[in-house]
Amino acid sequence: MTTLPCLTIVSFCNLLLTCCWSKFVEICRYDVFVDDDTGIVTLTKPISGNTSFLAKASDRGTPPQETTVPVYIYVLPANRHAPRFVGDRAAFMATVPEDRDVGYVVGRVLAADADSGVNGVVRYHITGGDTDWFSMDSVDGTLALASPLDYETRRRLDVELTVRDLGVGSQSLEDRRMFTVMVADVNDNEPQFTQPIYSLSVNEDAPAGTSLGQLTASDLDRGSNAEVRFKLISGNASDVVEVGELDAAVMTGQRPLIPGLYEAVVQVANPGTNLSSTATLVVKVQPVNWHLPTFRRREYVFTLPNVTVLAAGDVVGAVDAMDADPGDFGVVQYFLAGDSNLGVFAVHRRTGILSVAVATPTSSVAVTSLTVLAKNGGPLRRGNFDVCSVTLHSGGGGDGQVTLTFERQVYTATVRGDSKVGYPVLRVSAFVVNPRTTTTTVKTSPDAVVFAIVAGNVGATFSVDSQTGLIRVATKLYRDSVSKYNLTLSASVHSAHPLTGTSFCKLLVVDCEIASCVDTLLEYTPVVKGGGHLFSYIMLQSLGERITTIIIIIIIIKRNL
Repeated sequence: MTTLPCLTIVSFCNLLLTCCWSKFVEICRYDVFVDDDTGIVTLTKPISGNTSFLAKASDRGTPPQETTVPVYIYVLPANRHAPRFVGDRAAFMATVPEDRDVGYVVGRVLAADADSGVNGVVRYHITGGDTDWFSMDSVDGTLALASPLDYETRRRLDVELTVRDLGVGSQSLEDRRMFTVMVADVNDNEPQFTQPIYSLSVNEDAPAGTSLGQLTASDLDRGSNAEVRFKLISGNASDVVEVGELDAAVMTGQRPLIPGLYEAVVQVANPGTNLSSTATLVVKVQPVNWHLPTFRRREYVFTLPNVTVLAAGDVVGAVDAMDADPGDFGVVQYFLAGDSNLGVFAVHRRTGILSVAVATPTSSVAVTSLTVLAKNGGPLRRGNFDVCSVTLHSGGGGDGQVTLTFERQVYTATVRGDSKVGYPVLRVSAFVVNPRTTTTTVKTSPDAVVFAIVAGNVGATFSVDSQTGLIRVATKLYRDSVSKYNLTLSASVHSAHPLTGTSFCKLLVVDCEIASCVDTLLEYTPVVKGGGHLFSYIMLQSLGERITTIIIIIIIIKRNL
């Protein structure tokens, strides 16, 4: 059996011995001792330099086998000194702006070792702390960035550096030091508004300098890099408000406020840079309920239809109030007040038309007094409404009462779509019926009756001369938008005992090409009950070939009316 040689390392007096052996049986002279069982070589006394000897090993076989091998002993210098970092605490600190790229050199450290040879050669390493952010050159001690910095995330980083010498035989010595890196803020963040849209409101009567609110913004940077300035950059909100440059306070300016919706783009920016962001500012100027609704008259007198029973829906008159406020505050609503609201009569909430609510014998309401209240879109409070009185009495003058009656209960007319402003449409008239006079019916003088359009005049398209009763076109007609108008007319006589009458006018806006033919028929055909027209055979014959077209036109007109 063959015995394999082995390597044995013996340490004595800082000397390193190495030898190869199997089983020592003989050793020549030298200052060493070799255990004949283990092969461990031990110095018996110090030596001053390199040396060698010849060793012979044999086994216990029969016959015994042996071999001879030279052994060399090398004496190495001792690693007596540990390396030491050079410099005070300041040498191990650095401030780095957060916008520096990976690879940027943070600093360089130095270390010294008093040993000579390999024991005095040192290497640098990162051994702890915030290791992910840095890399180290092991030879020259250069510390560099390995990852981007962000002041808003980490403002301080600490890394442990270790320097080791190259002492052989596991005798390497080292030194450790913490290196601190302070991250410096760079203006690399845009200031941001805390919300994309700011909606504020103010009343139109607010004085200059009234505060509406404040805009808010933030900047992730610090110090001077986080300073911001505000300003309006576009839009019409600057017509009504101003934005504070430093505090972003929104206040009314010097200009008068006009109700409406205003919008602008407001900017927040770091001064002296191109870093900025924007938001939308919406300002609503709300109208103020400046004016109270006012009835045209304090007292209205209407004549009930001369019938035995008043049918539900029969119109008995109309009241009219005006409010100079724009928008909802100028929209008047009507209500029956007090004992007036007993169920027999009703007033239309929007138009002010008075009508019979339930079928009622005329004799039971021959003389009735109503109180009508008018209010606008504002809240109902003391002094924010107006009232008028309405007197209803049976018609025909049979009860001895003087009444005011229109010549027709319903007027009808057509208007050309291209009629100009001021074009006369038709004339209405009213009469005073006085049963005490000999002739019973007396026509008033033109200046005794006052006419008005109290409802149905969409867009104020028509006007009526208050003295003559002539209805004219007041604004440009748009047949495609509105082609039919149902006007409610009132006539009144101002005297010690006021009289009021009501009538209705149905106007149809017709196509310009056929309007002339319609006008001809309407002019020469008699009027029948309800405001329609009869066509005589003679009239149709005179129109010749146009008869068919005109008949169709008139049918359409009568259906619409």
